[in-house]
Amino acid sequence: PLGEISEHDRGLALCTSEEVRDIIRKHHELVPATEDSGGPARYYRMEDSETRVGFISPHSHNFCSTCNRVRVTVEGRLLL
Repeated sequence: PLGEISEHDRGLALCTSEEVRDIIRKHHELVPATEDSGGPARYYRMEDSETRVGFISPHSHNFCSTCNRVRVTVEGRLLL
């Protein structure tokens, strides 16, 4: 879903959703949310606030075939 990238090795720059969740969990308890936006995100709620955090993890959880989202790379390229 991310397209071809030849300028760099994605693995060297990847910070996984699990790593980001671990960083957030140092400050806030995260609980899997039951909401579904119909998109590729997996949502969590913070127990101590109304904040909902969504993770889109294309490396570890491929997008479903019905995903209707477009993606923009950091270089500004549009991926459909």
